[in-house]
Amino acid sequence: MYVSFLLLGVTVICWGVYFYSGNRIITRKVLAHYQNDSLKLAAATFLLDNIDDKFAYCKEDIERYDTIFALYDELNKKGENSSEPELAKKCWHTLIQTYGRMKPSLFEREYDRKTLSASFLIDNIDVAFEAWQTAPNFITRDFNLFCRYVLPYRVGNEPIEPERRKQFEELRSLRDSMFDESRIIKDLYHEFVKVRKYQNSKQMWNYAISLTKSQLEKTRRGSCRHFCEYYVAALRACGIPATIDYVNCWGNRAGGHEWVAVLKDSGAFLAFDALDRKKMKLAYKPAKIYRQTFETQAIDGNARKYVPDYMLNPNRMDVSHLYFNTYDVEIKGSDMKQYKNYPYGVICVFDNKKWVPVDFGKVTDGVFHFQNMIGDVCYMAGFYVNGTFISATEPFVLTKSGEVKLIQCYTKNHVDMRLVRKYPKFTRISSFRKGLLGSKIEVSDDREFSSGRTLITIDELGNEDFFDSTVTVNRPYRYVRLVFDEQKEGNLAEIEFYGKKRGTNVEVLLTGGFSGEPIKQTKTNWTMALDRSFDTYFKKNKGEKGNICLDLGKDNSYEITRVRYVPQTDSNFIVPGNQYRLEYWDNSSWRFFGEQIATDFSLNFSNVPADRLYILHNLTNGVEERIFTYEDAKQVWW
Repeated sequence: MYVSFLLLGVTVICWGVYFYSGNRIITRKVLAHYQNDSLKLAAATFLLDNIDDKFAYCKEDIERYDTIFALYDELNKKGENSSEPELAKKCWHTLIQTYGRMKPSLFEREYDRKTLSASFLIDNIDVAFEAWQTAPNFITRDFNLFCRYVLPYRVGNEPIEPERRKQFEELRSLRDSMFDESRIIKDLYHEFVKVRKYQNSKQMWNYAISLTKSQLEKTRRGSCRHFCEYYVAALRACGIPATIDYVNCWGNRAGGHEWVAVLKDSGAFLAFDALDRKKMKLAYKPAKIYRQTFETQAIDGNARKYVPDYMLNPNRMDVSHLYFNTYDVEIKGSDMKQYKNYPYGVICVFDNKKWVPVDFGKVTDGVFHFQNMIGDVCYMAGFYVNGTFISATEPFVLTKSGEVKLIQCYTKNHVDMRLVRKYPKFTRISSFRKGLLGSKIEVSDDREFSSGRTLITIDELGNEDFFDSTVTVNRPYRYVRLVFDEQKEGNLAEIEFYGKKRGTNVEVLLTGGFSGEPIKQTKTNWTMALDRSFDTYFKKNKGEKGNICLDLGKDNSYEITRVRYVPQTDSNFIVPGNQYRLEYWDNSSWRFFGEQIATDFSLNFSNVPADRLYILHNLTNGVEERIFTYEDAKQVWW
């Protein structure tokens, strides 16, 4: 006897034919429990049909690190609100000294098919239906969407807890106050950030596996991944379809990102970062975007020998086309004889150090075929051999309109270059210069500036890394200072004052006695703008008075000519005194061109092979670096 449903795009046949490798008794109990409820029976079948590869890590392997949760819980009860408490850092250091760093690949797995009980699955299904069927009208009524993104009992590989009903009851009133989807982000932000005081923690990035709901509620701190999983579990508990969308590797910088996606019947979705109050805007260029699924996706098993394991994850779905225009790419390889029997190739982006595969595709007659690729990104295609990428094409740019443009390495042209950075200036870094707008440069003969004179008000700044304000005075003054706008948050990496003696043309860096306000013993006090390091900075809060003042002495004979200042920065511009090496891509590898010690905030290289892909290394300091082309006398970053 069986029951058949045409749901989720397939014919589902129930009564114990699923879950073969697991516990047949549990399977029969769950399906028998819903034999008179066709909708819940179909939902139960969906769970059982996709449960086979789901797991949590062995308790014995991870419980040894649980001391960290007890400590955070105790600190929270004592009112500790720092995102990175020193005691937690010391505790974690002791744990890794004792047990080693968390390496999930070495942990044993406990598969759900063997560990879950029928009562747990039944309760999960019942609560999911209750939440879904009592939700406000704007929440989906689509059963397929419900099964995929509300019903699942786990988000990551967290140890299973019977917490769904508790979470639903805790958040039900919050959910019911959401009259439309625009309230979701703000209401969750208010609940989790303002009320519960949850916050991101760099320390918790070291906890390299999923957290249970109770663990996160004890710590109130977590990584981006931890909070995404927590948000998704909370939304699903409320009957709201949600999952995690993510980028494995950006197309224009190293690293990746993940965020929360709330799904709608129309196929549209609402994307936002956990613990944020606004819709998400991607700060960097993705090459591919994936969606985490509970439903097991079809994979090409024939590709297993030829691609990285993570590309055959059965619980991810390519959703790049839902965010950007995407294109299918065909590109012919070169020197393919050695790999003529490889039916699959990979397409890579550069992660600041090496080429990293982001997708795979078939290779036919020496041509690589890749689908659903995002434009405005520099790629390279080749083969994945014994864990190593072997290039088979030149680097190429897939333009925003889908055109493939090879970065040729065969021209004999040369070019003179003026280089100003080794890494692009992203929006966050550029925004720091705004903190200097409204600041004033003043001179005076008295320390209180009661008879002071304003030489210049900074009302406009470009996107440079350092700024020079030329000023004109008619005589020497004892004091000169930069005064921040009190109504702005101010930040300053370095400041220098220059001057000349009257009647001379020799400009010198002025020295004397410095002072500043606010006077605080912090890592960002005013002395940080005078320490000759671009890695530190002076920060003034909004509403505070802030200034840096130079006392030139009562017998000063220098007239102020110029003030040079650098906003808070990433130190990726050309730093005088640092040594740099320029390389270019040629014939499947990086080629050395030349080295220089910077004497100013730019470097000049002559007679460089033109029309290539380049990278600039700082051999003195820093780790961030990025590939670029040189077009119209400017660095173009990829």
